[in-house]
Amino acid sequence: MKLKCLFMAVVVLAAGIGGSRGQVWSVNIVGYINLTVNPGLNLIVNQLASTNDDLGSFMPSVPDGTVVFRFDPLTQSYQDGVTFLDGFGWFPASGDSHDPVKRIPLGEGFFVQIPGSTPTTITFVGEVALDSTNPIPGNLSLKGSIIPQSGPLVANLGFSTADGDAVYQWDSVLQAFNPPSKFSDVSDWTPAEPNLRVGEGFLLYRNPALATPDRWWIRPFTIGPAPLPSPLAASAITVAPVIQRLTASKGVATLTINNPSGLAYDVQFSNDGLLWNTVAEKQTAARWTGPLNSSVRGYFRLNQPGY
Repeated sequence: MKLKCLFMAVVVLAAGIGGSRGQVWSVNIVGYINLTVNPGLNLIVNQLASTNDDLGSFMPSVPDGTVVFRFDPLTQSYQDGVTFLDGFGWFPASGDSHDPVKRIPLGEGFFVQIPGSTPTTITFVGEVALDSTNPIPGNLSLKGSIIPQSGPLVANLGFSTADGDAVYQWDSVLQAFNPPSKFSDVSDWTPAEPNLRVGEGFLLYRNPALATPDRWWIRPFTIGPAPLPSPLAASAITVAPVIQRLTASKGVATLTINNPSGLAYDVQFSNDGLLWNTVAEKQTAARWTGPLNSSVRGYFRLNQPGY
């Protein structure tokens, strides 16, 4: 699948990242992912939590006629499609606007069928789950990483294997599954460990006898070690500014900040979570706007000025 990703996360951690000066106040990560998907079927996964897990919440705008297909691991069959209609939104085959088929939890892969003949970009906006549990059922299921990262399935994404696992990745150009990567306790991955892109879902087979909670895909997610807080920061931490939301549009990033005490804060940006640049100093407003960095991924955080 040809998949282009742009992931921007706002890091608002009580613990800092890397060797910055000062205390970082906030406690969540929010951001966006842009996925460029091909005409026809694409196997993707939503990796950002929004208001709820309804399609209309995390994927509110797609081309007219786009269809989403979910797979039910209990019945081992695909469910009826949910179609996006301009001016209406997501319409399930049942006609019930509250049909649970529209609610797709983090970490569940699903097919999205794009009409027309040209690629299009789907944008997800929401919050990163710092501690996530992705249940792995027996037999076939569609899955994906809850954490928006790319790389080898185990080495980078923390997947918990079981003997006999088989991972099938979808080729949206050929409109077919690639030959599977199979895992064995004896020989590891054959022919190679699967390598996933941000937002990519996959088809997984797991031996039902080994589909136990101790082999679920559980990941704590942290970014960097915490610096020691300054004495002055500690006294103000209960009323310190907190980033509530990121919006990204037309090359502009906007942070919505809850700052009831009117404390000053610096806005910092990093491409890798290690080296930080201050992009705005001694701000007090409830909103900050700046240019949207075009890097593959990036992070914002708040820092107390002067420490």
